[in-house]
Amino acid sequence: MNTLMTRLLVSAGLCLGLGWSASAGATNYDFSTFSTEGQSYENLSMGDLHFSSEAGNLSYTDEYGGGLFSGTGADSDITISFAHAVSNISIRAGDGAGDPDAFGITAYAYGSNALLGTWYSPVFGTNAGNQWFTLSIPAVNVGRIVFDPCNASGCPGYLGGQGGVVLTDLNVTAVPEPETYGMLLGGLALVGVAARRRRNAA
Repeated sequence: MNTLMTRLLVSAGLCLGLGWSASAGATNYDFSTFSTEGQSYENLSMGDLHFSSEAGNLSYTDEYGGGLFSGTGADSDITISFAHAVSNISIRAGDGAGDPDAFGITAYAYGSNALLGTWYSPVFGTNAGNQWFTLSIPAVNVGRIVFDPCNASGCPGYLGGQGGVVLTDLNVTAVPEPETYGMLLGGLALVGVAARRRRNAA
């Protein structure tokens, strides 16, 4: 192994092992065919997800394209907590009713629960071609999101208001724990160090 390659391995392994973060493991949750009508998801843990809602009656409905629904007119916020940090979040929601709709996503950091931001969809649903919308957010290392179905196109929504949408799909990408990458990439540094020692001894 030449000197340049050895130095690159050592540098890359040490730098990446100490602080590099990457994402892997994209997962799609399709709630549109998820369950039977009326099945409760309130305070339910399912795999890496935990569900709760502002109204306390989160459930599945096969109406409006099928999805998660909470409160009269689906106007109650839905909280989804993740067992591990996630990034690349997108949510698809709608109701197929031909009326103006909108929704928002508020994200909180994994571990610290610090507010990362709130993002809203544009108003959609007023014609046959835009009954559902997919909103992607740029937040990373997310531990919890709050889905706000809004009240028709009025954002933010409020409990007891009219309108709202059902949550049909959630896409996330798991962020590997730093310790895992630290060990793997630290190993890369050791390989580089060993190669350098062999070269020096020769």
